[in-house]
Amino acid sequence: MNYTGIDYHKRYSVACTLDAQGRKLSEARIEANSPEAFERYFKNLGGENTVVMEACWNWAVLYARCAAMGWPKTIFPRPSGRGRRGGRLC
Repeated sequence: MNYTGIDYHKRYSVACTLDAQGRKLSEARIEANSPEAFERYFKNLGGENTVVMEACWNWAVLYARCAAMGWPKTIFPRPSGRGRRGGRLC
């Protein structure tokens, strides 16, 4: 099982994937939030993925892309309310 966090922005996204032991498998900036680029990113990983993303401004589009790629297990973490910005995914 792989775990991918996606930091979803208006013009690009950053994806970072860890394996079950917490080792970083991949990290990439996905320009223009291209569906093809998301597909390539996940295809290169192989295996089963759980996707974690913030329920942000346009979450439904990204959720639909993940589901279309066969990863219906998508988690929306509850915001901490701390206003922390600029953190790294991994």
